[in-house]
Parts: sequence; C-alpha cells; structure tokens
Amino acid sequence: MSIVIPYQPHFGGQDKDTQVFWGYGLSPNKIGNYVHKSMFDCTGEEIFYELCQHCRIHPKLVHDVVNIPCIMPYITAQFMPRVRSDRPLPKPKNSVNFGFISQFVEIPRDTVFTVEYSVRAAQMAVYALCNIKRKIPKINRHDLKPSILVKTVKKACQGETGTLWQKQHKKCKFCKLAKLVVASAAVAGIGYLIKDKI
Repeated sequence: MSIVIPYQPHFGGQDKDTQVFWGYGLSPNKIGNYVHKSMFDCTGEEIFYELCQHCRIHPKLVHDVVNIPCIMPYITAQFMPRVRSDRPLPKPKNSVNFGFISQFVEIPRDTVFTVEYSVRAAQMAVYALCNIKRKIPKINRHDLKPSILVKTVKKACQGETGTLWQKQHKKCKFCKLAKLVVASAAVAGIGYLIKDKI
C-alpha cells in the first residue's frame, strides 16, 4: 500500500479543516497484516485501520476519517505484456487523415506512464499528418547510461542479507569491491557498445 499526501488544499473550495490524500494497493488480493482480509473484502474503515497500523498511527487520533475504496482494474494497463501489433502507431501506415494519441500507442524504446510519452505520441501523429518538418524530441535511454548501469549493479549487490552475493563472500571485502568494479565495468561497456544499435 502506498499513499500520496498532496499540498493542501487539493480541491477548489476544500474546507480549511479538511485534509485529503489517496492511497494505492498494488496487491489487493493479499491478506492484510492487521485486518486479516483481502483489500477487496475490506470496508474503507478497515483499509484505513490497516494503513494506520503500518504507519503506527493510533486510529483514535484520526477517528473522523472518511475512506472511500474504489477499484481501478486498468490503472496499470500500459504495463501489461503485449506484442508490437497490440497497439497502433501514432500515424498508422497508409493513414492520411487520422492518427492516435495516448499512452496506448506504440512508440518503440520509450517508457509509458510519463507526460513525455503522451506529448511525444501527439507530436508524432500531428507532425506526420500535417507534414511538419520538425524533430521529435529524442528519447532519453537512461537504462543505457554507464553511470546508471553501475548504480544498478551496485544496488543489486547490496541486496538484503542472505543474498547469494553475501553468502559467497561474507568475509572478503576486497573480493566484493573487485567483483563490483568488474561487473560494473562490464555492464557499462555493454551499454556503451549497444546504445547506438538499440
């Protein structure tokens, strides 16, 4: 469960003595730690109680909270497995008078769920259909930056206690450092070599 507490007031005309926030349950089928039911089977009050227990807030301190649960089954639909033919291009092949704009068009090598994706999709459709000779902003491939790859390997090697890395080299700090440097250099080198080919 995650929560977002925006700057208040969030809504126009919101009362000064009212605070709003929203939460999101990524695994609503799982049984709660404190309310032993799935989120789907819980009332708003029960979901809020579970949240209070995780945040160590005594529910009596927030007794006048109104929690309205809602189910959004397609909120992460952009991330569902798919094949290239599942989503249209911003300007379909042979199209002369229509295009598609949204998070559900296919833009190779770009990442959905960002404002940039929506803007780029609209630019691609409009520029192609209106024959506008302007460059579409470049897609930033942060996943291929050597510095990001090094950080990724480093973070992976600093995993929780009991990981394979830590079990194999509990005592040898130099071995850890040497392997980390070699692995990071290898990943960074691969990223550098493939960045122009992807």
